[in-house]
Amino acid sequence: WKIIPSTHEAIISREVFDKVKRIKEKRSFGGYTGNKNRSIFSDKIFCKECGRHMSFRSDSRQKKNSDKICKYKSYYCNLCKAEKTPNNIKEKDIIELIKPKLKDFKIQKTLKEERVIEHKNVKEDILKEISILNSSLQIIYENYKKKNISKDEYLKEKNLIRDKKLLLENKLEELKSEKIDSKKEFDANSSDENSLFKAYVDDSIDKIIVSRTGEIEIVEK
Repeated sequence: WKIIPSTHEAIISREVFDKVKRIKEKRSFGGYTGNKNRSIFSDKIFCKECGRHMSFRSDSRQKKNSDKICKYKSYYCNLCKAEKTPNNIKEKDIIELIKPKLKDFKIQKTLKEERVIEHKNVKEDILKEISILNSSLQIIYENYKKKNISKDEYLKEKNLIRDKKLLLENKLEELKSEKIDSKKEFDANSSDENSLFKAYVDDSIDKIIVSRTGEIEIVEK
């Protein structure tokens, strides 16, 4: 095959064709693929009309007479769309509905992190005390063998130390049996709102139900 350009009169000029091509290259449509464009709400958005998962769509468009690219993220129901009874919602509308909940969520997570730290510190303190008591047992035994203390003094001190040690070991077992989730999803002291938002969605939201009239129902876990 040989391509011989400019042998017929053009429907549009080359300048217009090239301009349209550049605009199309800057514009993208369609649903996401892979994790790169995965939505924070993926697998959580449901259509109230038919109960199906809603699909995520991310579009980018160039503003008219500007080089600025605007991004639009939304969800739509494939079944309702096919039946020409569209149900769709903008992602920003869901985000605005959730934002007021983040303050209380951050407070709860901060308190949880403080409990985890306190729990860890108490365990470490008990282990240190047990270690000290073990050393004390060894010391009084050596003093007894060297006849620095009497047998009665040795036995009295030994029983006293063992009683203290037993109390600490019981307390340690109680702490170990307590169910405290030490998994850290995000830094509660961080000012990163995106991390806080993602943690709330993953941790607290079971599903989000969207109706054709634009009503949004957030079902928490």
